[in-house]
Amino acid sequence: MISENEVINKILEKDKEINLLGSIQSLLAWDQECLMPSDAVQWRSEQMGFISGFVHKKATEKSLGELVDKLKDEKLESDEEKSVKRLSERSWKEANSFPHDYVVEKSMFLSKAHSIWVESREKDNFSIFESTLEKIVDYAKKDSEYLGTCDHPYDNLLDIYEEGMTVKKVDALFNPIGDSISDLVKKISTAEKFDNSFLSTETPIDNQKELTNRLLKVMNYSKDRGRCDEAPHPFTIDLGPDDVRITTRYHKDDFKANLYGVIHEAGHALYELGSNDNIRATLLGGGVSLGIHESQSRFWENFVGKSLPAIEYLYSDLKELFPEMVGNRDAKTIYKALNCVEPSFIRIEADEVTYGLHIILRYRLEKLLIEGSIKVKDIPDLWRCESKKLLGIEPEKDKDGVLQDIHWSGGSFGYFPTYLMGNVYGAQFLDKIKDDLPEWDSTIREGNWSPILDWLKDKIHSVGSIYTPTNLLQRVTGETLSADSFIKYLYQKFSDIYKL
Repeated sequence: MISENEVINKILEKDKEINLLGSIQSLLAWDQECLMPSDAVQWRSEQMGFISGFVHKKATEKSLGELVDKLKDEKLESDEEKSVKRLSERSWKEANSFPHDYVVEKSMFLSKAHSIWVESREKDNFSIFESTLEKIVDYAKKDSEYLGTCDHPYDNLLDIYEEGMTVKKVDALFNPIGDSISDLVKKISTAEKFDNSFLSTETPIDNQKELTNRLLKVMNYSKDRGRCDEAPHPFTIDLGPDDVRITTRYHKDDFKANLYGVIHEAGHALYELGSNDNIRATLLGGGVSLGIHESQSRFWENFVGKSLPAIEYLYSDLKELFPEMVGNRDAKTIYKALNCVEPSFIRIEADEVTYGLHIILRYRLEKLLIEGSIKVKDIPDLWRCESKKLLGIEPEKDKDGVLQDIHWSGGSFGYFPTYLMGNVYGAQFLDKIKDDLPEWDSTIREGNWSPILDWLKDKIHSVGSIYTPTNLLQRVTGETLSADSFIKYLYQKFSDIYKL
């Protein structure tokens, strides 16, 4: 029971209907990614448009608006009650910013756009996707216009995914990170190199799937409340309070893509599944923002999964499942190889250091697209130019550059910066958890990862969306958002690995 306030409970009843419809829509999206036959795209787009329209009607009902207005005059005591007010006002304003026909039209188009992106990527031919992306960018610009006046048209899109975020704030956060990463990469480039070529040894897919099962078990991700399937681009999807599914992809000559893809997506799922019982299945449940969400996935992937204690724990599994790859190498050698810093084309396969440069690259291009400074047709060449400038490498193939990620095909402009914000949030959480769990290293090394999940659930997962990202960070760490912890973490870890 969140509240005895009659208005709040009526809002929550209406919100549940919206959530139920939204979860049906998500199930259709999951099916399209994982199971749907290719020729079903047209009918699926009509299904998605229909459900989107239904959701929009529910979210803009006059009776809901009257309740939201009435709540403004209510005296609210608890954090939960105040959050219902904040989130219902935010949802009401956003839903009513968009015309109904526009919502249906956009949903149908994006459903078709996904399959066009898949074809374009598979054929490594940007021209197949170009006109579709032009239309998607137009939708993103219209979204910002509908949402109202702001300092920069990209601000409204950022705020959708990270409440209160603006271009000014992102630039202030990203600029010093970009400078620090570039400096660290230069230092590493002069250090002694070590061999990581053995990681490309062919590994059986069935054995990779067994590793997936073992990883999910040690992370306490229950198959009773989710499942793991295959998809072209790994993702997590919330289909209900007890149904949060993840996907991965398997490459016979790159086992680490699955290893860290699974850990990353399970991190997202554990966050969604961790809300307190009294707020589950309400607008207060689940992740508060994409930045905090990414802090949880990147926390598990990097701070836990890529640590030396984690590799020491996983060493026996790797030796058993991939004996040809491991050979007579010890855990420290594998750890160093998995953390090798090498600028690469694909974001989701990037090392911890250069990963942030991938985010900065796309953020800059997105910002320029939305403000109208560049054209979609110029994106492939601009991508190559920015990649050369930031990463020192230039992709020859568009599937290794502009076509590599699914997000633009889904209209998710404003999403990408949250990946790097997640690293920043996560590093601040890491400092705090290490203070609270002095046995951090031994906990990971012994395969007892439950205390880590318990801490994350207690501090972050359990409260769902009750607090804004800024307030949540303050409650957990006593700090405001700052790049200092993340930059310090990178320099300490990789100075040790490369003996800088």
